[in-house]
Amino acid sequence: MQSARSGTTQHLQDDELPLIERAKRYIFSYLEDAPDFTVRQTIRRYELGPAGKWVQRDTIELEVTYESNRGEKYKIISLNGRPAVGATTLDSLGGASSTGEFVTAALAIFAPRSRALFRKGPRDQINGVATVIYDFKIKREHSANLITETRSGRSTVAGYSGSLWIDEDGHILRLEQAVDDVPADFPLNVAELAIDYDWVQIADKRYLLPKRAEVIIGSDKDRHYSRNVVHFDSYRKFSSDIKIDIE
Repeated sequence: MQSARSGTTQHLQDDELPLIERAKRYIFSYLEDAPDFTVRQTIRRYELGPAGKWVQRDTIELEVTYESNRGEKYKIISLNGRPAVGATTLDSLGGASSTGEFVTAALAIFAPRSRALFRKGPRDQINGVATVIYDFKIKREHSANLITETRSGRSTVAGYSGSLWIDEDGHILRLEQAVDDVPADFPLNVAELAIDYDWVQIADKRYLLPKRAEVIIGSDKDRHYSRNVVHFDSYRKFSSDIKIDIE
């Protein structure tokens, strides 16, 4: 296994870099180039029923604002098609929730503090595009992956591992990750995330952004699991002449 490091490859052109280094360079350059934008995010939340089938609990619609100097901000628009009166955050609705499906999840993998270990895997295709799968692992002592159990209000940092699907230009087209190092006394031991990325037009440019995500959170001990299926649409540029109140 090898660790992705900066410095030793900075003098190389992109097409001379190992593919995982191209992906790393793209993610960090994205922070400089991405516009501030808003997007509509629809979350369908499910719980695993006694028959082993997913039963839909509710549907939440949010407006997400991404600003390069502030990160991601979330505003609840509706719950089950009606105004979410009194609900200002996902946590206030109870149940399973997640944030960070934009730059945050991928950026955390390549952050120097994460000391991620990468291993090159097989080739695959995403929507007809050739990719190479890279597996990764981040130990708990280097992780920034915070998971919260809403019923008790307890939080912990967990180690995790997963895979990246990277095209020949270093673009990440799919990300999968799951916790694999959780304190034994923590009430949750399952937290999985998958994100599919696609090209989105914002103003006069195209950007690689999430189109769909799926989150599964639960406890093997209690046999209780929640699943969120997230869709993103209506991307548009955010500017100061668009007024959005964020709590």
